Amino acid sequence: MEHTRFNDNTISTFARWRNWPVSPYMGNRRVLKLALLLFILFFALGTVHTIFNSDSSHLPSHNNWPSWTSFPSFQNAKGSSNSSSSSVVLPSNEPELIEVYNDRSGGSRIGKVMVLPNNNPTYERAIQTHKIHNRHHGYPMHVLRRNILDSKWNGHYNKLTHVLSILLQELSKPKEDRLQWLLWFDADTIIMNPFVPLEVFLPPEDFGDIHLLVSNDMNGLNNGIFPIKVHPWSVEVISAAFTFSLYKPDVQLSFDEQSALEKVMNFRDYQENWLQVPQRWWNAFQGAGKHESSAPHQMRHGDLLVHFAGVPDRNNAMNFWLNRAEQHSPEYEMDLKYTTYPTEIAEFWTEKRTEREESRKRVAAARDEAEDLIRKTEKGLQAYSSQLKEDQVKPIREKIDSLRNTLNELKGQQHNLDDINNSVRDLKSALDPLNSIQETARKALLVAAHDAIFHAENAIVHITDPAHESEVRTIEDRITELRSLLVEHPDEEDRIRDDSKRLEEVSL
Repeated sequence: MEHTRFNDNTISTFARWRNWPVSPYMGNRRVLKLALLLFILFFALGTVHTIFNSDSSHLPSHNNWPSWTSFPSFQNAKGSSNSSSSSVVLPSNEPELIEVYNDRSGGSRIGKVMVLPNNNPTYERAIQTHKIHNRHHGYPMHVLRRNILDSKWNGHYNKLTHVLSILLQELSKPKEDRLQWLLWFDADTIIMNPFVPLEVFLPPEDFGDIHLLVSNDMNGLNNGIFPIKVHPWSVEVISAAFTFSLYKPDVQLSFDEQSALEKVMNFRDYQENWLQVPQRWWNAFQGAGKHESSAPHQMRHGDLLVHFAGVPDRNNAMNFWLNRAEQHSPEYEMDLKYTTYPTEIAEFWTEKRTEREESRKRVAAARDEAEDLIRKTEKGLQAYSSQLKEDQVKPIREKIDSLRNTLNELKGQQHNLDDINNSVRDLKSALDPLNSIQETARKALLVAAHDAIFHAENAIVHITDPAHESEVRTIEDRITELRSLLVEHPDEEDRIRDDSKRLEEVSL
């Protein structure tokens, strides 16, 4: 049984980031730890107030939808007492903190997460499309009904705190009882095809090191919808994004928590554990004129959903698409196999496998080059260090140690490649004094080799006795070997030195 432990390492997740400026509040670790524990306790207590919707019935084909799939009118919770029983009641002025629509009858290990703090009838109507999707696939959904941060925080930061609270809840459970992935959905999303399972978008087993999938729009990261794995890595990333503006107050965040998350994702410790996928998979926008489009970022028939990020007059645009969704038309609702997803997704992961294999090859080649440079440098130091000054030898040895440490560290493929190349460049920049001495010695060695060839050829001219014919052939063979070595491998100094010596011996 695994449980999350909150210790100094967990505290450092919130307050001690590599190369971040030190906050004056970080000196008192007891205060920081108490603040973190109170923060977690706040969320844990909030989950006690839950509303369970245990209806686990699955959807039939869209030609025979049950009555509850019709989208009723909305009214305020304080409305008339004689309202129809089929009406969906909006949250009152004091709603439950978190609503958990708990439908795991299908054994799904994926949960949805959403924040819906305002009594917005359009958003309430949109959430019904998610409930239909949930019932069909057995997804629990955690909806935060009130903003929990004070006014100094942009309301979008409630997204990060809510995701973080669910991550911590799940990690505190035995592993076999946890959700494996959470999918965040903005409230301005409408499920258009409830027959598409979320599982189809998740990384295959051979991408087990990927803990977050994201999509971009024209402005960069769009975190309106994203899957994130229930994993300690995810806690670190979301925590870092939430606290980013506290420890980097001078950094401009154009899109608040979205920009903070984008910057944290690209920290060197996190950059290798997420992937960007095509936007249309789960974050499609409506087409121009509200029609289907072939644009890579716009929704097509059979796609999972449509997202209204940054849309002017959003309520009207959403109501237009909600009217379509409520018709349950086969034009939009179809089995997964009739959509473009299976082919697109298979091709995407095949491409990523190829990229990973090519990256591994580049890293392997860089490691071989680095190890060869270390061997040659150490050999050069062994031979010529006596001709160098101490302040010339010391930086070379330091760069050798740095490169060797880089090779021994276990890091992501791309970072490992970048670090190797940087360390190789640093070592080469320190080798000028040694290279100068080696170049002088190499020139002297080449001169000696050519002298050996010249003397050997002279020796052959003076051998006239037929009895020494075999000796002449031996000398000629050695001359040929040495000439070939000088042309094809002029940097192999040891072989040149040995062959020159052997030629001199047979020429005497």
